[in-house]
Amino acid sequence: MQQEYLRVKDILTSDDPQVIRMTAENFRITELPDQIAKYLAEKIVDKNNGVRDSISTTLILNKNPHIPEIVVPYISSPDAATRNLAGEILLAKGSEAVDAMLDYLPEGNDDDQKFLIDLLGLIGDKKAIKPILEVLQKTKDDNVILACVEALGNLKAEESVDEIIKVYSQNELFYPTVMEALGKIGGDKAVSFMLEKYDEVDELTRYSIVESLGDVGNQDAIDLLNEVVKQFSGPLAWAAFESLMKLRNNSNFDINEGEHLTAITKEIFSDGDIENKLYAAQCYKAFRDDSVMQKAIENYGLDEKLDEKLENIFFQYSDKFFEEVVKYFEGNGEEVSKLLVLIKNLVANGKAESFFKLEEVEQSKFANFLASKLNHHDEETRLICMELLFFLMPETALLFLDAMSDDPSPWNKLRLLEIIQNSREPEVVEIITKLAEDEDEMVKETANNILLTI
Repeated sequence: MQQEYLRVKDILTSDDPQVIRMTAENFRITELPDQIAKYLAEKIVDKNNGVRDSISTTLILNKNPHIPEIVVPYISSPDAATRNLAGEILLAKGSEAVDAMLDYLPEGNDDDQKFLIDLLGLIGDKKAIKPILEVLQKTKDDNVILACVEALGNLKAEESVDEIIKVYSQNELFYPTVMEALGKIGGDKAVSFMLEKYDEVDELTRYSIVESLGDVGNQDAIDLLNEVVKQFSGPLAWAAFESLMKLRNNSNFDINEGEHLTAITKEIFSDGDIENKLYAAQCYKAFRDDSVMQKAIENYGLDEKLDEKLENIFFQYSDKFFEEVVKYFEGNGEEVSKLLVLIKNLVANGKAESFFKLEEVEQSKFANFLASKLNHHDEETRLICMELLFFLMPETALLFLDAMSDDPSPWNKLRLLEIIQNSREPEVVEIITKLAEDEDEMVKETANNILLTI
């Protein structure tokens, strides 16, 4: 057997990267003997990227339980690529690697400890809590301290709250990380500390506090978040707003959607990023406000997830939506296709009544807008404009039959014929007769068949 191991070792020292990769790949399914696993691990320092990738994949997939303890010493390598590759293997092994990592933890220097603690926090096995706390209590290295705090937060280690609070007073640079960790852990003591320190910290730390309160807040937290939204604008207020929405959605807190939330919703739709806007779309009462609805309409089409949330709002407040979308169309030209599809869906799902509540002058404005798009470059947009004219204002639609019949798409002409086939109005018969001479055979045949029934 030892001779077989040596033969494999010889192959792995080949100058041909392809030979090494093929050899490694052959060991992915069959459980590796420890000696072969050691030989393979030695190759993660190889200079060839393909070799390293193949070796790491084999070590990740293979079921030998000793692979983590074989790999973990490589996190001490001075070569960053080797260290990171060893980390990837350990992270992929997950809980299977935790014991080996904890055994190595006391042996490593500060850099090694930080590296391992970061990995342990990402893996999330609570077995690591006690050893990380022991490191936190002993270390003097700032980077290791921060790694411990962050990892304990990721592990939601309630027993670490007192130690994390002690860290807070050691260095102002620790403030944001401490607050983020306490926010992840939660509990009355953590929340009380965050609220107590809010007024004395810098804006970055305040941001960490208000962001964290959305996961762990209580009524006192809600009061603070409301004050932040009232007093501030920009990212800090947006973070407070998001936390309020999280508390309402996840913890069933009663959040008063007052004027301050309406104002911040409008601000977010103007200046926030997509993540901010996804939360803004959850502040339902804000959409009763004309300017908020207008901003929401302006944002429709930016992001698929946001569109889905906005569509729910537009269906819920369809009266307000139609009022504002007509105003929106007055000042916007080409990029309206998605909104028109939405309107068609609203009409098809019983919301046409909201359109008919508009003043007659507003209905006429919308009709003129639809008519102006009958020559739009997009075929589907022209089709939807035609359909909406007939569904919402059939008498007005008849005024634009010529433009509709000149549509370059035979499919749109066929749809027109389908819509008007039962009408006996003189202007309709005239258009059907015109289309009976169309150059497209399907259009021509369909129009002639309709004429036979007139």
